[in-house]
Amino acid sequence: MNDKMLIAKDVCKKYAHSKTYANKDIDISINTGEIKGLFGPNGAGKTTFVRQVCGLLKPDSGYIEIDGVDIAKHKNYIPSKVSYLGQIAYTHRALKVIEFIQFTGVYRGIDAKESKRQALELLEYFGMNYLQDKLIGSISGGETRLVAFMAAIIGYNPFVVLDEPTNDVDPEKRILLWQLVKKLKEERGISFLLVTHNIQEASNVVDDVAIMYGGQIIKQGRPYELAEALKIDTKLDFVVPYHTKIDDELISRLKIIRIDDEHLRINVNKDKVNTVLNELYSSSLGSSISSIKILPPSLEDIYMMNIKENK
Repeated sequence: MNDKMLIAKDVCKKYAHSKTYANKDIDISINTGEIKGLFGPNGAGKTTFVRQVCGLLKPDSGYIEIDGVDIAKHKNYIPSKVSYLGQIAYTHRALKVIEFIQFTGVYRGIDAKESKRQALELLEYFGMNYLQDKLIGSISGGETRLVAFMAAIIGYNPFVVLDEPTNDVDPEKRILLWQLVKKLKEERGISFLLVTHNIQEASNVVDDVAIMYGGQIIKQGRPYELAEALKIDTKLDFVVPYHTKIDDELISRLKIIRIDDEHLRINVNKDKVNTVLNELYSSSLGSSISSIKILPPSLEDIYMMNIKENK
């Protein structure tokens, strides 16, 4: 197995009806056993890129390699390596839930008995065994999304592309889905390309990030590296009783921001956190603070600042 599960180099794609590129000079890679988040606003070109990675669209120029193989030259290689959950899940409404998941596994080359075992195992993991004999057309949108996710990962191909996997899924099942993604990465070495707008959710699972805007990758790297490059402040969020009076000089000196009657915030360079904390606790306000949280830059902060800089 290659050290790089995905290498995309100079990938460009322009649709016939468009004057602008949907993707332009895309350079992106994913290590084996890595979860990479691909973030960007609507129309940024994420789905176009994903469809090229999965062999559903052909790049106008550039190339894409999966586990060291150029997929433009070896299209038959893709089904044995890549699984894809699209933004819209195309399920067979007339099939039973168990049939749809099992048949997808058989299509990937697993024998029927093993495919059914994996399908039942996945249904049990999500607590959805009771749905196995129901027609897909009769279950809810969130349930259909999870069934499509199970079909995407059955057979455990080494590279899985997930486009908005938690759409319509309830909070409890979302947690289970993300836990399974992390488990598959850690125990089976599966690589994931994760496309989502839910950056807060994704921040708990991604190892690496690429931000797309206007059809181009504008930033990529480890979240902490991107935060340091952007010099995003750490947040000190603290709570005081609502009637607490705060000296104007202290507000000005520490640049205290009032979020509401009880919650206050100071944005501070990470190297000055301890200094500001000492100043805060030694001030007239110190004895009134009931709790304080030190919040490093979030993935959402990184995303929003990069998008803002490129508008």
